[in-house]
Amino acid sequence: MHRWLFGSRKGAAEKLPTPGLSGEGAEDPLVAASRKLGAALQHHQAGRLSEAEAAYGEILSIAPDNIDALHFLGVISHQRGEHGRAAELISRALSRNPSNPPAHNNLGNALGAQGKLNEAVVCYLNALALDPDYVDALLNLGAALSAQGKPDRAVACYKRAQALAPHAAAANAGLQDVLRDQSNVDKTAVQHDKAPTLEPESCEWHFNQGNSYKDQSQWNEAVASYEKALSLAPDFSPAYVNLGNVLNVQGKPDQAIACYRKALVFEPDLLEAHYNLADVLRDQNRLNEAIPCYEKVLALRPDLPEAHYGLSHVFRNQGRLNEVLDCLKKALSLDPGYVEARWGLAMSQIPKMFGTDSDPMKCRTALAAQLDELERWFDGTRNADGFKAVGSQQPFPLAYQEENNRNLLKRYGDLCARLMREWFERQDFVVPGRRSSDGVIRVGIASQYFWNHSVWKAIVRGWFEKIDRERFALYAFYFGVRQDQETLFAKSSAARFEQEARPLRQWVQGIIDRQLDVLIYPEIGMDPMSVQLASLRLAPVQVATWGHPETTGLPTIDYYLSAEELEPPR
Repeated sequence: MHRWLFGSRKGAAEKLPTPGLSGEGAEDPLVAASRKLGAALQHHQAGRLSEAEAAYGEILSIAPDNIDALHFLGVISHQRGEHGRAAELISRALSRNPSNPPAHNNLGNALGAQGKLNEAVVCYLNALALDPDYVDALLNLGAALSAQGKPDRAVACYKRAQALAPHAAAANAGLQDVLRDQSNVDKTAVQHDKAPTLEPESCEWHFNQGNSYKDQSQWNEAVASYEKALSLAPDFSPAYVNLGNVLNVQGKPDQAIACYRKALVFEPDLLEAHYNLADVLRDQNRLNEAIPCYEKVLALRPDLPEAHYGLSHVFRNQGRLNEVLDCLKKALSLDPGYVEARWGLAMSQIPKMFGTDSDPMKCRTALAAQLDELERWFDGTRNADGFKAVGSQQPFPLAYQEENNRNLLKRYGDLCARLMREWFERQDFVVPGRRSSDGVIRVGIASQYFWNHSVWKAIVRGWFEKIDRERFALYAFYFGVRQDQETLFAKSSAARFEQEARPLRQWVQGIIDRQLDVLIYPEIGMDPMSVQLASLRLAPVQVATWGHPETTGLPTIDYYLSAEELEPPR
């Protein structure tokens, strides 16, 4: 997963639950955390930092993903001058809820205290994207821009803050400081001008526009905005990072790599550039190049759990099982609520390759034990993020063992379906009314492989060539970005062909909107999106085929379409 230097669309901040009791007199962990948070905040506001720190730590022992405890523990670290730890804690809070303006603002303060002004500017812009009238963020942005030698933009921020809070001493003082350094500016006239917003022709403005487009999956518009920002400020490293991220989403990894490397020319220690470069190199199977990038990230921030997790993927692809497990355990020691790492620890019990001294049965027993633990681990406090783990790693190597995998995969599939169902129930999907029958059966085909791939050639292409169009209408849902002549053929043959780099929620709504009779997954076991979608009930009849020659284990799959009748008799 990319690390973005970005702003989010406006959204509701997380609300704390109402205190109360649940079960047979036992206090629900979330309610207990909410109750303790009030006491912790009282200590914090009274300046009793040690007591507040202990209280936040107690909350995290109950609910490791509590956003407020992570955020305010980071604020305490910043107050004590531990700015690196502050940035790590507040970043963890934002990874769980990016719609929190004060957290973005405080992260900017922690980064600015480390001299990372470009990153701090981005954080303040993030806060303002969520709350355009956030005075503290305007003041901090003004100070950061002034420190970067951009007085005109700093003045705009201070004047905007003055307009919102006319008696704010910090706004007046900040403005005077900037004007004092601009001897050619008429101070009195500037002070009484009508307050502008950020200039539309500033690189920050276009950068923020790009982030807004990114949040709406408008990738081409995001690219144009980032490129405009860079035309105005060719050394603005965050824009190179986010441009690289979008290009990678669009299936242009080489261009993405070039962007990350360009960012590093201007900021050699920009963590996000090193991290995203490592991820893309890993995904391109350039494993030996990815390793030093992850190592650089860990040299910059040894306590970043995502870097240990990313490195585990490299070692997994290299068949280095012991290193995989070490990395995942390290990631979990840094972030006990890291669902993808906990999931990966279970899935990694079955290596891609067995050594001569390996015992496959021992590995199967270990996987069974890990599935037991995983089912318990995903309790009420972790279920909200459980969907992120589904499909992130899969027990793919089981297919290469001459054993009956049904029981193991059923337990795996039941867990996938539970986590995805709980995610689905928290959403507000619009379900259209029942469509009128026209006698045509709507068949959806959801796949990553609408191109010259074996899954397409051996299984799917024939349906598009030979199916009776009077009886069946084919609806294609293509999760990938790669295109060739086979993609064009599929587009021309489908009743509807949908292809975009979409987030999970948009794909689910898009499939629901088509009101399918049958939904077919040519393979379930290789592509993460296929696993997440197949774990949901999106059509009355759902089918898997032999694209992955193994049972899915999913209770949401009704039939398995095999190739048995296609094989000649022996």
